[in-house]
Amino acid sequence: MTRSPTQQEFEVWCEAFQRGTVTPELVTFVNSVAAAAVAGTTLSGLSPEGKWTPEVLKDAVGDFWSERLLCGTLQQAFEKTDGLGPFGRYLEQALRRMLIDAKRASHAPRLRARVRKILVEGEGEGEGEFTRFSEQTDPGEELWGLSGGEDTEAKRCGGDEASLLTHLHALGLEETIQGGSDRAAVVVSNPELSRLVRGLFERVRCQLTLNELSTAFRQRFVTHYPPGIIHDEEMTWEIGADGNDPAEVVDAREIASCVLARLTERQVVVFVERFRDNQTLEQIAAANGCSRDTADNEVKRASEVIREFVEVDDFARIWKTMLDLSSEGVEVLERSITP
Repeated sequence: MTRSPTQQEFEVWCEAFQRGTVTPELVTFVNSVAAAAVAGTTLSGLSPEGKWTPEVLKDAVGDFWSERLLCGTLQQAFEKTDGLGPFGRYLEQALRRMLIDAKRASHAPRLRARVRKILVEGEGEGEGEFTRFSEQTDPGEELWGLSGGEDTEAKRCGGDEASLLTHLHALGLEETIQGGSDRAAVVVSNPELSRLVRGLFERVRCQLTLNELSTAFRQRFVTHYPPGIIHDEEMTWEIGADGNDPAEVVDAREIASCVLARLTERQVVVFVERFRDNQTLEQIAAANGCSRDTADNEVKRASEVIREFVEVDDFARIWKTMLDLSSEGVEVLERSITP
């Protein structure tokens, strides 16, 4: 059995690192932290190759050294921890965040690029059915609409993101992509995506920007996007000061961050107004300038997202953490949960 390092050895590693030296024992310890994380559930689903093998783990640890540890993370770990246990947990969380970032970068659906290609080139028999009504330096701000429609040419879309999402949901899905390693990257076929783009324009009967379309489609297929993670280097080893298990608190914050990243600003606002402030749907609708049905739908959609991440028994803990994050500058909550 491998002997666990002592506190004195940890202090030796720290002193050596301040002199610009990484000791072999520190390298061994990082390897052991990564191996233990893989053996448990911390890194579940985050293997770059789909599953963890000794070779994949070795490559990941190599990237960890070059992309994070030697670029400031190791210095932060020594500064923010005062013992071997917290130091190891800090490194474990840093490795997990690196792998999440890599997963998000490689598997996020390319819906925006595909929608733009459909607008510019058309698809099959639909070639040329979309017209660009304005050219901008930023392609995302260019106005598009169906060709040959006088009503489209005459007006800009005056609706909000929620109304576009409602229209997309109303169009339904005639096919879905099932299984396969590229499922997240594909989501829907090009013909199906073309049908949805065309159907959205037919329903709103006005001009839309690529940015508006992209936002609507991202929200429509939000479950196919890896959760956004809010990284806070300051939080990991300060939040355990009240005696709570640091790993449990870190987990709660990460889950809460994932939930917030999946919710629109309006969904957060109405959810808070409904369940924290105990407002009626009529009051929420009046405060947000929408209909009662829209407020009700936003509450339901937010509830569905939260249920994806949170078990019933954990709801109170995660809900409190979501509220706590608002006091630390999480933009999406600033409008609704400011003391």
